[in-house]
Amino acid sequence: TVRKLRTQYACETVLDYGCGQSKLAEALEYPAWLYEYDPAVAGKDAEPPHADLVVCTDVLEHIEPGLLDDVLVHMHGCARKVLLLNIATVAAGKFLEDGRNAHLIVQDAAWWQERLEAFFRIEDFTLGDGHVTLVVQRQIRVGDELRTKSAVSPTIRAENMRVNCPRVEGRIALLPPHDLTAILCCYGPSLRDT
Repeated sequence: TVRKLRTQYACETVLDYGCGQSKLAEALEYPAWLYEYDPAVAGKDAEPPHADLVVCTDVLEHIEPGLLDDVLVHMHGCARKVLLLNIATVAAGKFLEDGRNAHLIVQDAAWWQERLEAFFRIEDFTLGDGHVTLVVQRQIRVGDELRTKSAVSPTIRAENMRVNCPRVEGRIALLPPHDLTAILCCYGPSLRDT
């Protein structure tokens, strides 16, 4: 799935958010384009780099409920394009030392969908046996609202921008990917024709 999403969304880099014992890196044979982050693992607990694709599997259900929004904001900031999330929706078979279930958040798929829609646009939603898998894109904050709408996929939109920018004299060329702030001002007949 990670390889497929990398191709589909033209992702150069991938971040395994909550990498644990590096199972994803092992399965992918430790590629140079994969970064790992886990605040509970020494040596992998430094602030993670931004990545085109953020993968977070079997992590969010372990977060303290009061800290979930902070983690989602952090993940939002790490992702340049898309995220793959896999979240357990049932209790774990293990318990913490204080007696709590290891899955600190046990909620159904509908609850997770509503919670995640505050931060991300859901592209794909798959129910499994005791878990939900989602492919989500970053929402961009505009004032106090979240707005993203597109009639085409991000890949097609990026290609349209690449082809059309040089066609009109005076338009600036597209910059390579970066971590800086950009303001895009758009106008033209496309609004009228859409």
